[in-house]
Amino acid sequence: MTNYTKGEREIVLDILMDREKKGTYSNVLVRKALDRYAGIPQTQRSFIKRLAEGTIERQIELDGIIRSHLRSKDDPVRPIVLCLLRMSVYQIYYMDSVPDFAVCNEAVRILKKRHQDSAVPFVNAVLRSICRDKKVSSEKPDDELTLEQLCVRYSMPEVIASLWKEAYGEQKVRSLLPAMMAPRPVCIRMDRRRSEEERAEVLKRLREKGVGVTPGHYVPDCYYLKGTSGIASLYGFAEGIFTVQDESSQLAVLAAGLTGNEIVFDLCAAPGGKTLFAESMLPSGRVYAYDVSPVKTAQIKSNISRIDGGHFPCRVTVGVKDATVFDPALENRADVVLCDVPCSGLGVMTKKRDIKYNVSMEKITSLVSLQKKILRNAVRYVKPGGTLIYSTCTINPWENDLQAEFIRAKLSMQPEDLSGYLPGEVPGISGNMLQLYPDVHDTDGFFIARFKKPL
Repeated sequence: MTNYTKGEREIVLDILMDREKKGTYSNVLVRKALDRYAGIPQTQRSFIKRLAEGTIERQIELDGIIRSHLRSKDDPVRPIVLCLLRMSVYQIYYMDSVPDFAVCNEAVRILKKRHQDSAVPFVNAVLRSICRDKKVSSEKPDDELTLEQLCVRYSMPEVIASLWKEAYGEQKVRSLLPAMMAPRPVCIRMDRRRSEEERAEVLKRLREKGVGVTPGHYVPDCYYLKGTSGIASLYGFAEGIFTVQDESSQLAVLAAGLTGNEIVFDLCAAPGGKTLFAESMLPSGRVYAYDVSPVKTAQIKSNISRIDGGHFPCRVTVGVKDATVFDPALENRADVVLCDVPCSGLGVMTKKRDIKYNVSMEKITSLVSLQKKILRNAVRYVKPGGTLIYSTCTINPWENDLQAEFIRAKLSMQPEDLSGYLPGEVPGISGNMLQLYPDVHDTDGFFIARFKKPL
């Protein structure tokens, strides 16, 4: 492809079509597309990424706009036409740098190039109607919309909104919906073993590059970055001075209350953020990081090599283990078990845009069963008197509060108050549990619970 300016929308259409056909997650498709067209200038790469991710993130809203401009709401629309309409409507509503007439013309051009001439009049009429209505429409404020309308505005499947409403009430849902659509900055953690001078130099160079740097809300050596086009290219990443890890995940490690010589098991450890944070707090202890496949453990090893390589003695042992299969060799061996289980991921939808479209109560029920299977083993790995940290990156009482009750009642673990282990300014601690919300804590949605194994 020689003319990247004309080809970038076609690349996005390919991404959207691949997602429709194969169900592959969009982050994988976007990454593969950008790798395939490695010679594209950065401005075009950014355009492709934004258009593809934005179209997917706002799919419910975009479909609602499209349906409202169809003569018959029940007429089927071919996948290629629907994908093209979605990405075109996203540009019309959310990309002011692209003139509306150019969006319409480009859609027609792509259809003709893809031998879809019969769809040209239909697409042209729908898009021009949307452009006209956009100019005269006035959006009502959120508080004047029904919850169903609000779900369309913020492209949230009703199955999730209903789950949240039942658990937390309608007002909480109304607060969560815009927060789940708001872009999240990249969060990094400086390695505390690095000198103050090294860490200060990273911050200095980031700011010189025009990157917005803001300290974390609760955790020392945590920073939020805005305006960066690629983490791997920033000074300090390849040098192993910092790693990407959300502040919520960092809090889960602080909740363990590590003192320096513990044996820590990190189950389901990939890509290794908690492992590396725990290691940095253990001058004489050791972390055993396990995950289910060589692909996942390779991610952990790669991050360990970048952070520890040539700087510190490695205090991590990595192994392939299925957390659902009990290993007698690990029984009663760990002072601390970090158990961050597979979950529905409802707390990280701002980063993984497809998650919300793959949620069902059947899948949640299956996940709850899987989590219990892992927990039964995790508890057996904790020494008497040792600590279990249960965590998820979701907002869902079935996977969080009710699982914490399962750990207490069925696995005979003692809840331990979190307030002595987390910074005092963290709001919402409830005994041994903490549910983090993006609208309250300005972090990913995340759950943490601490337990002690009886002697």
